[in-house]
Amino acid sequence: MTFYCTRCSASSEAQAAFCQACGSFDYYQPRVMVLRPDARRVGMTVTSARDLAAAALEGYEVPFLGRLPVGERTVATVYGPPGSGKSTLLLQLGDALARDGARVLYASVEEGLSGTLREKLQRLEIRREGLAICGRVLVGDVLAYQRSHGLEWFLLDSYSASGWNVPDLTALESAGVSIAYTLHVTKDGMPGGAMALTHGADVVVSVEAGKWERTKHRFGESAGGGDLW
Repeated sequence: MTFYCTRCSASSEAQAAFCQACGSFDYYQPRVMVLRPDARRVGMTVTSARDLAAAALEGYEVPFLGRLPVGERTVATVYGPPGSGKSTLLLQLGDALARDGARVLYASVEEGLSGTLREKLQRLEIRREGLAICGRVLVGDVLAYQRSHGLEWFLLDSYSASGWNVPDLTALESAGVSIAYTLHVTKDGMPGGAMALTHGADVVVSVEAGKWERTKHRFGESAGGGDLW
């Protein structure tokens, strides 16, 4: 049984007195609701990295994941403590994919389309028109965007704060969209959330203090790492 918050559409496998995603006591649905993935929508505003940032673009290498087969559905997990560089890595991945011609949507869940994100894009020198950016979003919005724009990659930053669940990710995979998402970590430094988020991923990357390390890579060697800044 799955329970949903009627305010933010976050889900839980157990009934609770309040929504753990948005903290609402008044909107948590005390009964099972059957919702299609495309019914989970909040509406979204989409811009491009080019329009959001005003920075000179210079070429650089992005070696942290290597070349992933864009034509194949891929799931990548990035985890690490706050401020470690998870968002930086995900934005660099989106820039690299857009540079190769992929249609990419980056969801900035925690920062939104803010000055903080603008400054980050400027610092990283990212301004690809092919890298679309939105704020908080639910799976129905992304599925609608995929149908209208032929989306190939969806980058969710962060899953832990998004109100998404594993079936939401599965719905995107079924639609032919590759996914990368960031996860918060537990007190012992392990990725938070359901085990399926890392066990089912093709690529798992650990980030800490601006350094990354692949801990799993279905398309190549797991070893390797480097600096993000």
